[in-house]
This record gives sequence, C-alpha cells and structure tokens, in this order.
Amino acid sequence: ELAIANKELLFQNEEKEKRATELAIANKELLFQNEEKVKRAAELAIANKELLFQNEEKEKRAAELAIAKNKAEEATKAKSEFLSSMSHELLTPLNAVLGFSEYLASDTIDPLSEDQLESISYIIDGGQHLLRLVQDVLNLSTIQEGISDVNIETIDVNPLIERICQMISHQAQQNGIAISNTLSDSLILTLKADKPKMKQVLLNLASNAIKYNCEHGSVIFAANQTDQGKIRLTVSDTGEGIPEESFDTLFEPFNRLNNANSTIGGTGIGLSICKKLVELMDGEIGVFANPEKGLTFWVDFEQA
Repeated sequence: ELAIANKELLFQNEEKEKRATELAIANKELLFQNEEKVKRAAELAIANKELLFQNEEKEKRAAELAIAKNKAEEATKAKSEFLSSMSHELLTPLNAVLGFSEYLASDTIDPLSEDQLESISYIIDGGQHLLRLVQDVLNLSTIQEGISDVNIETIDVNPLIERICQMISHQAQQNGIAISNTLSDSLILTLKADKPKMKQVLLNLASNAIKYNCEHGSVIFAANQTDQGKIRLTVSDTGEGIPEESFDTLFEPFNRLNNANSTIGGTGIGLSICKKLVELMDGEIGVFANPEKGLTFWVDFEQA
C-alpha cells in the first residue's frame, strides 16, 4: 500500500512539475505578447505622430495654396481691369487717328501725292493692327470678368462649316492656301453651343491655320461623333507646327512662342479667347500634331 501511495505521490509531483513548466512557458508567452503589444503601441504612437505631422503639413500647404490662389486671382483681376481701362482709353484717340488718316487718303478735292498716300497707308495699316489688338484685349477682359452672355442653342454643323469656309476663302486665296471641307452632306451632326461665339472660335482657328501654314498648303475641316457621344469639330493645317511640349502654352494670352518676332501678324490673344469662349459654352478645346505635318485643333461639344 505504501509503495502504491508513493507512486501516486510521485505521479502527482510529476504532474505538478509539468503544470508548473507549462505555466512558466505560458507566462513567457504572455510576457512576449505584452512586449509585442507595447512595441506595437509605440509604433502606432510614432505613426500617429507622423500622420499628425503630415496633416499639419497638408493643412499648411493648403493654406499657402489658398493664399497664393487668392493673390493670383486678385492679380488677374487687377490686370484685366487695367487692360480693359487702358484699351477703352486707347480707342478714342486711335479711332481719331484712323478716321483722319482715311479722310486724308480719300480726299478728292485736295488729293495727296503718291508718297504721302504711301505714308498714310502705313499709318492706316498700323492703326488697324493696333485696333485689332485693343479689341482683342477688350474681348479677353470681358470674358475673364464673366460679362459675356452665352445663349446655348442647337447648331447644325454642316451649314456652319460651309459658312466658315466662305468667310475665310478670300484670306486663303491671298495666301495661296486650299480650303478642304470633308463633311459629308449625308451625315447630319448637331451640337449645343452659342452660334456667334462658335463662329468666332472656328474663324480664329481657321485664320491661324492659314497664317501659319506652308506655301501652297491646305486647311482641312472635319467633324465626327466621339466615343463619349460628343461632337468634335477639327481644323487641320499643313504648316511646320510646334513641339508637343509647347502645346500647353499655346492657349496662354500674349504667348506667340517662336512667332513673336516673325513677319506674321498676330497678338497672341486669339487662342486664349477661343479657350475661354469654348469653356463658357461647356465645351473642350485641344490640339495634336498630325502624323505627317502640321497641327489639328479640335473642339468638343454636347450633341443636340
């Protein structure tokens, strides 16, 4: 009996030692888990600090951007007001110069000599160029100030393009440029836009396509429906074009790129006005290089 009792005690002691060992292992695991939790808590605290710092930096940058935006808007507004004011002030004396010059040139009672008429023609040409510049500046200022009214209507594309081709035919003939209208009479396309403003945009794009074309070049009009269900009108030329990296600056006012010192007339405002007008009509405008030669300007509008 004593032997059996001793065996039982030994067995119980072994069980106790086994449980003690298991408890020791469990305690170590708990300690390890606690250490991991403390470590993770420290990492989370560091991450939270970093996030707070990043948020503070974002808020700081957002505030700086807001201040910079307000300053830019104020500067743009001040510039527009100045340009508009100066343009109005220039119109009166400029019209007087042109009026008297044209009067002198057409005087039949006391006519000018050939040399004087030549000199007067330079004054008239220069005055008309300046008048176009002043009118462009006034137009741009009016659009930037949001004064320009927009009357959206349904426009049939085919007669619109035909009319534009007629209006630029004389300028094209003078420059030896061929006009090509690729629109099919059987394809009926209608869009939503302001008709007078739409004409102004297309006339400007067509005029540029003629001015910056090559000798005996061509201007091509086209239209199609995009995958987004919009109507796209395009005006393509066969000129030298410009590098793709300069495309973004094309629509900046007074930016004529490498044509600033050329003999080709222009103010550098036309494309900027086009962009503003297209955006006023809820459209989009862009440009891409043709596979062979020249540029294609496009405008997208909602289909009617």
